[in-house]
Amino acid sequence: MALSVFQTGILVSTANLLSSVVSPAMNAIRFLTQETIDMASVATSAIYIISFLLIGLIASLLVTWGGVTIFFQITKVDEMEELKKNNAATALVTAAFVLGISIVLRDYVGHLCESMVPYPEVLNIK
Repeated sequence: MALSVFQTGILVSTANLLSSVVSPAMNAIRFLTQETIDMASVATSAIYIISFLLIGLIASLLVTWGGVTIFFQITKVDEMEELKKNNAATALVTAAFVLGISIVLRDYVGHLCESMVPYPEVLNIK
């Protein structure tokens, strides 16, 4: 049970971070297919979507690995042993820690992807 709680926390954390790349992906599709829909614009949109997903997955991997590593280092309890003993409290606290980090970093991952969207040039008035 404890391991499933811990894994659920990791999955929710990953889903949270990946949800931040949906809006930039939609904006990339919208701006790249604004004039015409041809194979080049569809391929370019697909490349943006795949790159945004990769950014989200890498961020998720770093958050999960970093969060678990940091949490295991700052506590005096052997969390892996406690998870093997089916300690639900340890699983909940660790999953909450990883989820908390993903909530904080969610906007930053979304903004990083948003900065890569090829928005049209804006007239610069001086």
